[in-house]
Amino acid sequence: MIFRPNGGMTLVPDRVPPSAWTGHVPFAGWIVEAARPRSIVELGTHNGTSYLALCQAVARLQLDCRCAAVDTWQGDDHAGHYGEEVFATLSSYHGPRYGAFSQLLRMTFDQALQQFEDGSVDLLHIDGLHTYEAVSHDFTSWLPKLSRRGVVLFHDTQVRERNFGVWKLWGEISSQYPAFEFSHTHGLGVLAVGEEVPAPVRSLTSTAGTAEGVFVNDLFARLGEAVRCRAELETCRVTLDARESALAEYVSAHAGLTRQVQELESAVAAASTRVSDAEAAAASAQAANAANGDIRAAIDAGSSATAAGLVELRGANADIRAAIDAGSAATAAALSQLRDTMSDAMSQLSEALNERGQEVARLRDDIAEAERARVSLEAARSAQAIQLDDALSQLAQSRAAHAVVEERLLVEQRRYGDLADEMSRIEELLLAWSEPSGATDGVTAASTSSRIDLQFALLRAEAADCRERVQALDAQLQVIQKSRSWRWTGFLRHVNRMIQGN
Repeated sequence: MIFRPNGGMTLVPDRVPPSAWTGHVPFAGWIVEAARPRSIVELGTHNGTSYLALCQAVARLQLDCRCAAVDTWQGDDHAGHYGEEVFATLSSYHGPRYGAFSQLLRMTFDQALQQFEDGSVDLLHIDGLHTYEAVSHDFTSWLPKLSRRGVVLFHDTQVRERNFGVWKLWGEISSQYPAFEFSHTHGLGVLAVGEEVPAPVRSLTSTAGTAEGVFVNDLFARLGEAVRCRAELETCRVTLDARESALAEYVSAHAGLTRQVQELESAVAAASTRVSDAEAAAASAQAANAANGDIRAAIDAGSSATAAGLVELRGANADIRAAIDAGSAATAAALSQLRDTMSDAMSQLSEALNERGQEVARLRDDIAEAERARVSLEAARSAQAIQLDDALSQLAQSRAAHAVVEERLLVEQRRYGDLADEMSRIEELLLAWSEPSGATDGVTAASTSSRIDLQFALLRAEAADCRERVQALDAQLQVIQKSRSWRWTGFLRHVNRMIQGN
């Protein structure tokens, strides 16, 4: 069978939370369109990358399908333990978009068994705790829930560390059912456990271990890499937006600090003006009261105090200016570094976008080539079917002609045998008449002998004609048996004889 691509392979996810499953999003779109399930259950959802992709594919195709995600949303030893924010984020996104046909069941996998009838689940995705014991228990306990069209997906079939055991279970069950395994993105096993699995899924499992299977694996790996790069690009854009927002806040803070510096400089200038006014007033008072020593002493003391205050104020002003200059220099350096970082990030993003664009173009070419190959193979198969029909028609005609010739040959052979018997009988009569039997019967014997000779000559002529017809029929039969159609249909005749013999 030939693998059948479909439009689901080009699924562009609306949301891609951080996940090790991102590279299989295109296959989620393909399997939903290929299997058109009536019921989907996922065991182990975490951030929801795989489940949201399945729901998006169901919504896009407007399928009559019920979906359910089962998880405690508390984490485990492999996924890590986390808080309520994971479930809250997923639930707030999931509800408004897919709540009409999907539900999040916050419970253990065993507790959820009673929520589903036996034989009701068409597509099951197992991605919970990945130890051999846990995944074996999940598969065994949920197997009765699968329908006659049932398909099971196993994630992390390629991981052999940290006590992962999915690879071991996959090695045991992939030989019991039609199966296909993707090697990228930690591995994904596809197990067709139902007796009436849809034809596109059967065509996928039939390519396992073949060159076509390698091509299918590489095709989905490239499509998944494009989705992963697109998700990373979106993350970079979010990070860049956050950095730009932080930069704007930093610039705003710098502007506020600059305004404060300007206000301080204005205050220092006003204080300097007041000091100058005080010095002028002190000089005037000193000149006016030059004769009065006590007043002069007081003025000197006031002038000394004023001078000391002015020196202290000028020192404080210098410290403020130094702090402002240092802050401005640090701000300028930080701004320069941030601009350089942003420039590098933008350059990397631009290069990544160009590379991903080229990769997407190559993937589209590969898909187009695969479609052309499929169409060519379908045309070849149709041509072979037409040739087979022609061969069967020629076989029927040859068999009919052969039967007619054989029947005519049999008739002529019987007729030839009858003529041979008649000739033998006449020869015996001739032999009997040739013996002497007396003179009195001479005339009668001569007359009878003449009639017998005439009859014998006629019989000989008819026998010769019959022999020629038999030889002609033999030659016609040999022509039929040497014909191309007779040789080509030999196997079909052999099969037909076996069937009739049974």
